[in-house]
Amino acid sequence: MTLKPLIVACAFLPLATLADASSASRQADPPAVSAFYRHPEHCAYMAGLPENDSPEFIKRFEVDVQAAVEALRVRNPSLQLTDALFHLKAGCDRTLARMK
Repeated sequence: MTLKPLIVACAFLPLATLADASSASRQADPPAVSAFYRHPEHCAYMAGLPENDSPEFIKRFEVDVQAAVEALRVRNPSLQLTDALFHLKAGCDRTLARMK
């Protein structure tokens, strides 16, 4: 009888661990990544067609995205560029969802 509740509890443990890890990773974003998310136009640019593709914007975006990617790769040296960009895209999706 006591084994069944233990099995049920163990079944939910990975889900709780994943939820905790995902929120911890968001809280642990390096300052350059957090700064990138604070610019809604950066996230909008990553999410779809740009509304502001002026040369000044593109230059600022490139500098900020490179700084964010570098910060992620310093934290995790084995992180590939694509993975870093997907990390930023996921963070931008969360940022844009909160703005709705």
